[in-house]
Amino acid sequence: MLTDTDPFASIFRNDETGAAWSLNDLWLQLQEATDPFEGIERAQSPVFRTVCFPYPGEVTVTTPDGPVRLGDVILTVALWVEAEHIPFDEANRVEYSSGDIDAIQRVEFSSQRRMGKNQRISLQLPKHSESISDLRAGYLQPSNEK
Repeated sequence: MLTDTDPFASIFRNDETGAAWSLNDLWLQLQEATDPFEGIERAQSPVFRTVCFPYPGEVTVTTPDGPVRLGDVILTVALWVEAEHIPFDEANRVEYSSGDIDAIQRVEFSSQRRMGKNQRISLQLPKHSESISDLRAGYLQPSNEK
C-alpha cells in the first residue's frame, strides 16, 4: 500500500547520534551543494534530477511497517520552471524610513499556487538609489504547520 509522506516529517534517523531529518532537509542539502534548476528552461517539460545521499552509518527510515535500515537514499525530483503573472497593481507597495537610514521602497508579490498558502516574493531598494546592485530580493515560504 502506497502512502503519502509529509516532506517535513523527520523520517530519517541516525541511531548513533540521534539526529533526525526530513525529505525537505535532503532537498535543502541538495540546493546547498548545487543549483538543481541549472539549465532548466521556462515552460518546458519537467526534467528529472537524481542525487544519492550515502549513509554508511546506522541510519533508518520510518515506514508504515516500522524502521528500515538504509545504506543510501536515492532522491529523484521532477523540476520545471513556470512563470506566474501577477499584475503590478496587485502588489503590496510600502516605504520604510527612520532617522538613521535612507528610506527603503519595497514591493511584495503574493502567489496562491502552493496549495492555497500565501508565498511572497519581495524586492526592495533604497529610495534614491540609481544602482541595480542595491536591489535586494526576498522570498517567504509558508510554514508547514497546518
